Amino acid sequence: MISKDLDQKNIPYHYEIGLAYIEGAFMGNHIVVISEAGDQDHYGTQGAKKRWENMMLSELVDEELPASMVEDIITFEWHKVDPQEDWSVEIAGEYLPVSGPMITKDTLSMSAESYPTCYLCPKPAKIEVMTAIGMRNFCGNKCRGDYEGIDYGPDDYYISPKLEHDIELVSYYPGSISSPNRSATLSAKCRNCDFTTRNQSFYQHHLVKTLEEWDEDAEEWWDTGEKCRHDKMQYLDYLENGEDAWGNIIAGHIVIGCPTCGFKDTLSHVNIPQGCDNRGRVEDYIRF
Repeated sequence: MISKDLDQKNIPYHYEIGLAYIEGAFMGNHIVVISEAGDQDHYGTQGAKKRWENMMLSELVDEELPASMVEDIITFEWHKVDPQEDWSVEIAGEYLPVSGPMITKDTLSMSAESYPTCYLCPKPAKIEVMTAIGMRNFCGNKCRGDYEGIDYGPDDYYISPKLEHDIELVSYYPGSISSPNRSATLSAKCRNCDFTTRNQSFYQHHLVKTLEEWDEDAEEWWDTGEKCRHDKMQYLDYLENGEDAWGNIIAGHIVIGCPTCGFKDTLSHVNIPQGCDNRGRVEDYIRF
């Protein structure tokens, strides 16, 4: 890590926390390390502050907003903090991330930077609703009401359902049929929150289907006798935790499938939280 390397070389440094605002509404934050080598972050050395600002600007331009408009409505602030202290930076305005008005070492990753953009304005979206033409993200009830032509009242009047998880397979092991018999295992995570399951067992191996090859002369498939190891195993679907009629928690599951041989299986008893908080994963943010 950057700060660890600087510590080993006895090079003094400090942090700077960048805050981005769109028309006074907090949009996101970033952290850079400042030393005699310049400003740097996990994207690279030199010019880290300007690089992040340009990234934020380009994201808004990608949302089909004119570049001239984006430059007029977005502002940046940089705050110097001491890495040796329990620092904190206050977010201005009333439009705050779910983690509250203060950015600290613990809440650095919990910013509005990971939220999608409102369908009607550049502000970060906090609610996702089903409209007549599909799912749409809005910053609050005002934009939602303007879009649908309905007065939904203040933002705390309508409680939006949480977003769906974006599941990604981290690792997969098909198991073994040799002695001792070993079960298949799966590790998976959500890209947008801290849900993770590590090496969870299917309680059986997956070496059950053999590979087939096409015989051009005979114009038919023939069995090679080799078991498919599902090297291209894919995530297919998931079901989050639920409740039965007595209020007991029913664990969710993850469905995977192999596009090579067509094998599918369901990983049961997976503790998948109801709804994704969409705050991003702590591990995806640099820890200096």
